[in-house]
Amino acid sequence: MARDDGPLLVGLDCGTSRIKAGAYARDGRCLGFGAEAVPVRSDGPDRATHDPDELWTAAAGAIRAALAGLDADRVAGVACASVGEAALLVDRAGAPLTPIFAWFDRRGAETCRSWIEAEGAGRLYARTGQPPEPILSAYKLDWLRRHEAAACRAAAAFVSLADYMAFRLSGVMAAEPSLAVRSGVLDIATGRFADDLIAARGLDPGLFLPLQPSGTPLGPVRPQAAAETGLPRTALVSIGGYDQALGALVCGGFEPGTLAVTLGSTEAQVLPAGRAVPSPALGAAGVCQCLLAVEGTTRRFLLKGIYTAGSALEWLRTDLFGGVTAETLIAEAAAVPPGSHGVGFLPHLLIGDAPGARLRPNGAFWGLGLGTGRATLYRAALEALAYEGRLCTEAMIAAPDSGPVERIRAVGGETSNPLRLAIKAAVSAAPVEIVAARNASGLGAALMAGLGAGVHRSLAEARAALRLDGAVVLPDPALVAFYRPALAAYRRAAPLVAALGAPR
Repeated sequence: MARDDGPLLVGLDCGTSRIKAGAYARDGRCLGFGAEAVPVRSDGPDRATHDPDELWTAAAGAIRAALAGLDADRVAGVACASVGEAALLVDRAGAPLTPIFAWFDRRGAETCRSWIEAEGAGRLYARTGQPPEPILSAYKLDWLRRHEAAACRAAAAFVSLADYMAFRLSGVMAAEPSLAVRSGVLDIATGRFADDLIAARGLDPGLFLPLQPSGTPLGPVRPQAAAETGLPRTALVSIGGYDQALGALVCGGFEPGTLAVTLGSTEAQVLPAGRAVPSPALGAAGVCQCLLAVEGTTRRFLLKGIYTAGSALEWLRTDLFGGVTAETLIAEAAAVPPGSHGVGFLPHLLIGDAPGARLRPNGAFWGLGLGTGRATLYRAALEALAYEGRLCTEAMIAAPDSGPVERIRAVGGETSNPLRLAIKAAVSAAPVEIVAARNASGLGAALMAGLGAGVHRSLAEARAALRLDGAVVLPDPALVAFYRPALAAYRRAAPLVAALGAPR
């Protein structure tokens, strides 16, 4: 039986809808967990922000809840993960000069278009590895340059959400590459900020902090943060990283043949990559090239996903179906035959997907009849998410050095949806292995905390200690055969339906 009296590692995960904190043992068991809602403000269409103090209060509350009932003095280290495109301006003292712009804030659409016109989408992708899209944080910074010039003049740094939370904990400002990638101005080949590109677009390269590897210790928890969170002042704060990268690390997503998938509000897929590829075709397909630096080693990976996955299902459940429980919907949809009686769904409820990505919501149902009920609509949504997921995977495996997917390792709240997993396994024609981690991104942050605090001597040792094997969902051969032509039909239909929403 595993002992529970060893050091604890706290991982803070700042996600789309919740801030989660876990207190983990060395083997990955979550001994304490807390979560708080992410407060979101909106002052107009396409705009979403977080108040920095409100978000910190939520983070502190989540940490306190995670430590409740535990001996907090056992906490050896803490690190933070977050969504990739949320950022804010701070002054030299670290005081916020702007709200935190949510990752899904699209006020950068105008500046994104201007960058594409000036630099070319293909050249931007070849340099940064990111398809130019409004959510990238550099486009938000350019919006600030145009509309909040005083804040830009007073600013000392433009920092990501996880790095800001680490500052609130430690009093030390730092940055790391996995989050910097999603600024849209990191040179993907060198792993350093593209200062010439930044300056050419009228931004100040000095606002982007020098990069350090994940797992680098920053210092002990400062007294005020200790009082607010319940963390001991002896705990070391270390640099965390991008939630998708750290979650994939826990899943084994950097191993050949493994596709790491996070099934949450979004669906994010991570596939290991060998090198930076300046391919316009990959960019046009919406494939992001990313990296994670740990222990002097840079791990490269491809990232693609569905912006509204679990959030689309939740929208159906609450707004269209009157708040019926997910369990009821799953049971009802399981009785609907594969193919959903010909009903289809386009899950583009935030922005569209590449190729032909739209900058605005463009979701749709088709094939509806008077007898179409909620069970059919729900199953159609599950099938659409599986189709979109398969198309994401195909786009990534088209990259050089990417091999076939032999297994899918999945984490996230939606792994509790057995029907979604069964459909996904069949459409993907691959087994889905559930990783039994309580919040994989938070656990990944805790691994970085363990490296910084010396609890783990190496990343290899840290990963070898994890005990996270869960259930395996095998593809049903009959469903695999059924969904093969159904996927082909979706591949043809989805772009046509999406075109109906194109501006005229």
